[in-house]
Amino acid sequence: MNERHEDLRLQLEDISDQLGDRIMAVLREAIEAGAKGRPAEERLLSRARAAVDKAATLVDQAQSLPES
Repeated sequence: MNERHEDLRLQLEDISDQLGDRIMAVLREAIEAGAKGRPAEERLLSRARAAVDKAATLVDQAQSLPES
């Protein structure tokens, strides 16, 4: 297992967790403010989190490729 890939994957997973925390905070704030529907900020952050999760998966897959 490539240590650099593993470190990068772990960093991406940490970023994903941070985005998840922010998403929950935005949703909480919207509910408290009486918002109807998903806030635009939450939608964008959710898309960013999905992209980071995909990047973490791709980095993980890259670890199993033979070195050239």
